[in-house]
Amino acid sequence: KPWSTFTQEARKQLQQIVVSFKQNLRVINKTSNRYVRYDPQTRKKEIFVQQKGDNWAIRKPLHKESVFARVNLRTQKAVNFKTAYANIERIVDKRFKHAVLAAIKRYGGKCTDKQVLKYMQGMPQWKDLDFKKVQIYVFSNDDVKTQTSAIRKHLDDSFDKKKILTITDTGIQCILLRHLEQNGNNPKEAFSPEGIVRLNESMLELNGGKPHLPIFAVRISEPLGNKFSVGMRGNRSKKFVEAAKGTNLFFAIYQQEDGRRLYRSLPLNEVIERQKQGLSSAPEHDENGNALLFVLSPGDLVYLPTKEERNSRIDVQAIDKTRIYKMVSCSNNRASFIQHNIATAIVDKKEYTAANKIEISDEGISIKQYCLPLEVDRLGRYRLK
Repeated sequence: KPWSTFTQEARKQLQQIVVSFKQNLRVINKTSNRYVRYDPQTRKKEIFVQQKGDNWAIRKPLHKESVFARVNLRTQKAVNFKTAYANIERIVDKRFKHAVLAAIKRYGGKCTDKQVLKYMQGMPQWKDLDFKKVQIYVFSNDDVKTQTSAIRKHLDDSFDKKKILTITDTGIQCILLRHLEQNGNNPKEAFSPEGIVRLNESMLELNGGKPHLPIFAVRISEPLGNKFSVGMRGNRSKKFVEAAKGTNLFFAIYQQEDGRRLYRSLPLNEVIERQKQGLSSAPEHDENGNALLFVLSPGDLVYLPTKEERNSRIDVQAIDKTRIYKMVSCSNNRASFIQHNIATAIVDKKEYTAANKIEISDEGISIKQYCLPLEVDRLGRYRLK
């Protein structure tokens, strides 16, 4: 050793280092290329010309390759008579629907649901009907939360009973369910290449004696969720796509008047639209008027103050370096972090969560709830934003 306490002093100095990461999240910018052309006068000398930056260049993938279509699926739901009365045209049982319409006509159209219910309960043909569970049709587009999209998929051994029930065509559902049952409810046997051949050879039997075209691909449905339309004009408005992996690059943190924080991951298409207009990546206020505190991106550093520091002025030069975290990723209202001085987990999926990142500190504190953004310059000087 150069001197007796060399290792202890080296360890102490290493612990004082704040590991910073170069941030270069170019989402969109103007095209500005250089190209070579001949001098028009001499016709010999090559000169470099700067291209005029009139067009926008997007530096991240806009969406996954798969394109979805929005569909309006019809299902059945049991409701009470009052709800069914408000949606008479959607009542499943046609005889019951016509009886309700006849009862309304009997009252001259001037009646309440209670009057019609009392009249219907007195009719002998409806005495066994449960008026608290009347079946009506409901559509997926009735509510924003239930909107549905669909995409075509080739049949394979992943089509178990649960996946078959997501097929938009109920007739094909019944055929595939019967075929699956004939193969012992084993998708790997029912929808192997040989199983699909057997399916199409016995199509007449599976469809109750009615002819049906061979089935090789089906249209399956899934929630529309955060999918967005490809464009606004023509057919593009009817095509929906979902964000590509790794494009959640901005995590906005807003604060209510009572001090509580609200969180939102900004979709890439919204960020691109704002930056094209010369605006900041995140709106200064959310839809409820709460003010923006700050925005985090993968690679940004944050400091998690102690309980005492939250209510007092923080001395930046005296902060505990072990409480500095690097923001790794975000999704919806969740953000994940890792300590700034950790490069890779030694034991995969055991030291942290399954994705080798954390949302809660060792003290059980939510990092996003109390963290403060930390800025480090090229000389290693840091400050709280």
